[in-house]
Amino acid sequence: KMSTKSYLSSAADIACLMSTKRVFLFDCDGVIWNENTLVPGAKDLLTRLKQLGRQVFLVTNNSSKSRAQYVAKCRKLELPIEEADIVCTAAVAAGYISKLKLPGVTYVIGSQGLQDELELHGIKCCGFREDDDTAVHDQGVEQFGDAPLRNDVSCVLLALDTRFNYLKLLKACSYVSAGALFLGSNEDAFLPSGQPSPTVPVRLPGTGAMLSALCVATQQQPAAVMGKPHRPMLDYAVQLMTEARPDQQPPPLSQWLMVGDRLDTDIAFGRRHGMDTVCVMTGCTKPADLLDLSEANSELKPNCAAESVADLLPHLAEN
Repeated sequence: KMSTKSYLSSAADIACLMSTKRVFLFDCDGVIWNENTLVPGAKDLLTRLKQLGRQVFLVTNNSSKSRAQYVAKCRKLELPIEEADIVCTAAVAAGYISKLKLPGVTYVIGSQGLQDELELHGIKCCGFREDDDTAVHDQGVEQFGDAPLRNDVSCVLLALDTRFNYLKLLKACSYVSAGALFLGSNEDAFLPSGQPSPTVPVRLPGTGAMLSALCVATQQQPAAVMGKPHRPMLDYAVQLMTEARPDQQPPPLSQWLMVGDRLDTDIAFGRRHGMDTVCVMTGCTKPADLLDLSEANSELKPNCAAESVADLLPHLAEN
């Protein structure tokens, strides 16, 4: 055990970083909550930021919930969060696709929350549960040679699907190979798992694992990925601010702060787009991960590290 917590930033450094910030972005899992339990201090911090008139966003790569579902979760946890404060990959993908005004339909591998968000944006979709393939036949791949394919699919969107299967991969692969636009919700390799198991620790594969399968099968990379560390997430947040206050320019990115628990998504997102970053220790990142960072991976290096979001509250600039 480390005697001095040398990986943590000083109170002065955190205060200095916070002093100029007007827009605060928080990852959800491992930062604001863990599953259905609030991280201590999270509610007080969000409440105070709102009182001070700061812009607060919850920014999550989780594509399985719609904004409405996130609002419901926030209500349950008594967090002062509205729909306009939520940037989730389901809504980002829906906004992104609707702007493209593509003909035909989008083939989607994903969950109900994603379907809700796409339908809310008036996007014609197919896929989802219709290819869940409840009866898996053990007859080899020949049975799939005449899989029913549509001729009006102009886009394929792949997101986390716990019922991912060969038929879905085959259809997505066929549509992309035939020229459909290939989009991914995020590239997270694995997901935070709940309680450590007494025997073998559970490792939950993330969307990135499914996305890799489609990349290999099509020998293509996605045209765009929605989630952190990529740009569409930021564009969506800017759009929400512009819609809320059409007469005001959003603050420059130097006045934005990204608070997260993952180096390759949250911290890289902030660094890549010109925001300062804070990494908290309540989720994926462990002290050893911070101490192992070399100059070579500067995109993963946070400006500050704190034990949890509770450590940010005392340093909020009141002005």
